[in-house]
Amino acid sequence: MNKLVPALLALLLAACASAPRVADWPTQIPPVSFYVDAWEADESNQQYQDLDEYLLWVRRFHEGYNIAPGWDQLTRQVLERIPASDHEEVSARLYSIGREISLEWAKDNEVRLIDTRNAAIWRDALQEALSQNDLDNYLDRVEEDVEAMLQGRLTHSDIEFERYYVDEFDF
Repeated sequence: MNKLVPALLALLLAACASAPRVADWPTQIPPVSFYVDAWEADESNQQYQDLDEYLLWVRRFHEGYNIAPGWDQLTRQVLERIPASDHEEVSARLYSIGREISLEWAKDNEVRLIDTRNAAIWRDALQEALSQNDLDNYLDRVEEDVEAMLQGRLTHSDIEFERYYVDEFDF
């Protein structure tokens, strides 16, 4: 019996170490249960990526890392540049778009349909939309494109900056 107790403790500690670290999950991003459910439903991604890694990449998408700003920072920048009367609607739309992008972007490279290049293009086009006072139209197009990518009607290579705006600096 005494030999069984240390073995059980070791097993329990290992289980805790491998469990997703959700106690400090940010409140401004979609609930961790949303992502856990998505990961559990995606058997193809599970072959390449465990839940902890998937959740890490979800957080990186929303919070940013190194030199890449996160979706939350981009959302705050957008809200700073638009009238307060539009904050609620735009914030809700950006939250929804970010949720859908992050679901796919956080997956392993072998299976994901949305990649970092796509996210960078959408970020740059978002800045251009603000400059051109074209935010609603831009958000409509991105919502449609994200849905089309997830349904397989568009691929990551179909997403170019020029799909949204003319690139005046194209040489």
